[in-house]
Amino acid sequence: MINKLKDTMYIIIINIHSISRTIMYYEDSFHPNEDNDVTHNQKKELNSIKSFDTGYGYVFRNKTTLSNKVKNSRVDCYTSGDSGVRIRNAETGQYYKYKVGSKDEDLFFKIALASGELKTTNGSNVLFYDSPEQYEKHLMNEVDQEIKDRWVEKKKFLMSKMSKMSKNSESLRS
Repeated sequence: MINKLKDTMYIIIINIHSISRTIMYYEDSFHPNEDNDVTHNQKKELNSIKSFDTGYGYVFRNKTTLSNKVKNSRVDCYTSGDSGVRIRNAETGQYYKYKVGSKDEDLFFKIALASGELKTTNGSNVLFYDSPEQYEKHLMNEVDQEIKDRWVEKKKFLMSKMSKMSKNSESLRS
């Protein structure tokens, strides 16, 4: 099974490589709200690989296409997990050096999808974003401006506190 998985990843890498080489010679026709050039089999293989990721899940949201049609589309989401694990970006799946359950959580816009629609193997429904705007774009929801302003103030406060702590530790070393 592991060998098959490695072969599958290799095939996907080759396909992605050939697509990127093609893009160098032709106009890039990628559009985030359309199906683009990925075949059904490629999507199926990629989704199979994602299923091994314990923090991976998806929800469905209505998206408007270029032709102004509303389409119910699958939106991939990545959760971080329990306290002590590294924070993960909900849209990209990127891991950060910061830990869940620490004060560093205030650097991120955090939401919990309490609707029950997000199913992950790790059981988490908490999503971390770089900003409220990233959340709005990813899950097509609108955040009240007052909430955005409070989050920005909280993040600024934490960043200034972290900066002071860093300067204090540097002065202790010298």
